[in-house]
Amino acid sequence: MIEDTVLNLSPAQQDTLDTALQKTDAAMQRVLSMWPIEDIAGDTDAVLPEAAALAETRTPEQWQALHEQALDALRHAQPEEALDVFVQLVEHRPLDAPYLFGFALCFQQLGQLQEATGYFSLAHALEPSDGACAFRLGECLLALGHVAEAQDALRAAIELDAVAGADPVVREMAQQLLDQIL
Repeated sequence: MIEDTVLNLSPAQQDTLDTALQKTDAAMQRVLSMWPIEDIAGDTDAVLPEAAALAETRTPEQWQALHEQALDALRHAQPEEALDVFVQLVEHRPLDAPYLFGFALCFQQLGQLQEATGYFSLAHALEPSDGACAFRLGECLLALGHVAEAQDALRAAIELDAVAGADPVVREMAQQLLDQIL
């Protein structure tokens, strides 16, 4: 199924996915440095006993409420508070694209653009149809001086958000930023 989706991507989307996958390696290395795979050995309870205990005591509705709390903190420009919550969410589900996207937004708002880029890349690799993620990745890449990669990400955001039902605001912001670059 993922292979079919990748085959249907436009060349700009494929380029953005390639960039994201390259950046994903660095992000995964950081994740693995926190939780070495040799220590996990298929049992996350051994490495993350606190996270495992929390996962057992929280319902899916409670996790959703935590996610909403973190997003609300981001909306109110409180990235430190949001980061505290997103750490719990990412520990609970480390490959959840929306959690990683929020985690990356925290780093972006805190000005930690290299970290943000890695997590946006990972989130975009997991959810390559997310135009907002491609846009934020493009913003960070541009701020870091990676103009060509930023252009690719912004073009992908424009294409991804050109489909029916997509958020036209993301497409407009991506187009404005791309126009400034060109």
